[in-house]
Amino acid sequence: MSIARYAAMLVLLHGGALAADDVTITPLDGSTLGRQTVDVDRALAATTTPRAEPLPAAAPAPEAPSVQPAAEAAAVRQAPPQRLFKRSVVVLPFVVRQPRQIADLPQFLEGTQDMLRRSLDLGGKLNARIAPGEGAFMLLPGSVDVQWKPERVRELARRYGSQFVIAGVVDDASTEGTRFMPAIGTQVKPGEAKLALDLPVINFLGLGVKRTPSSRRFDATLYLFDGVSGAMLGRYPLQATASGDVLGDPRQAVAGVSFVSGDYGQVVAAQLGGAADVIAEKIRCQPFSARIVGLSQGQVVLDAGTAVGLRPGDTLQLYRLRSFQLPVDSLNGDPAQRLGMIEDRGGVLTVEQIQPLISLATVAGPQPEVGDYARWDGAGH
Repeated sequence: MSIARYAAMLVLLHGGALAADDVTITPLDGSTLGRQTVDVDRALAATTTPRAEPLPAAAPAPEAPSVQPAAEAAAVRQAPPQRLFKRSVVVLPFVVRQPRQIADLPQFLEGTQDMLRRSLDLGGKLNARIAPGEGAFMLLPGSVDVQWKPERVRELARRYGSQFVIAGVVDDASTEGTRFMPAIGTQVKPGEAKLALDLPVINFLGLGVKRTPSSRRFDATLYLFDGVSGAMLGRYPLQATASGDVLGDPRQAVAGVSFVSGDYGQVVAAQLGGAADVIAEKIRCQPFSARIVGLSQGQVVLDAGTAVGLRPGDTLQLYRLRSFQLPVDSLNGDPAQRLGMIEDRGGVLTVEQIQPLISLATVAGPQPEVGDYARWDGAGH
């Protein structure tokens, strides 16, 4: 290569270094000129290639949403919604440990029974009814707990067509404290005392002062029983104290508006209403069941229909109490703590025709009998 051509190359490389500072050119002197080798093509490429600035660090890509397998997604779509059946319950009259405490409330037992029934019916979750004058247990002297009879519970459930039975005991309805109120004429309730001055004019007008209690307790316990086995499912204590006008008026119904709007009535209603909500949720956790009440032309008649939430096509599992089988007792042998009854599983019912209170169903399997149970367990059987 001639010296002129070599010099031209040096000029070209120097200009490229100004354009691309990442290319380093080492000056050549005369002593190394003859022994230096230069790749002209590479030098020309370096001068003509634009410099690329370094890219900023890329942000991490967002995680892709997890994709359900096709089988799982189909199962979620096909999962049936939770069924809400309206279960039936019968409420028994309350039992009072010390009847003299409610002398001013002659309708207290029936009134509290009806108040609880209304509270259970109010939310639309249960079908509640009352059993007038019926009882499922008795109070033993000196015993804190009650002595209930599972056979009696089962008999009441059958007679009133209910899946569950509720009974209550009023442990304490006593009054305490004293307050003085003006009294005119005969405005004195049972449990109050009128203090009058022995003055002719005042006695003629009936003016005076009455002494009345200032507070009253409402301590009660509710019991929830399974109507099939007679076993106790729950115990619910109620404890509250009312202040103010706490005595009853014999002219007022305990379940009426006048009583419920009073100081003591408000406390009683609130306690029973709160217990009704808790009991309703407890009952809704139990499987729904209906009874076979008849047989008709190869079909069975159930004592449940659209009013409780049944639909055509529903399937129910049949059960029958095992014949001549004694109730299962707890280890302590206490009849009041019996655990339940052994059942035999039967065929499967399919609801075909339905009315508000009854339904007709066909059976696959052994022929059922009147009195057998048909239970919804949410399975496809």
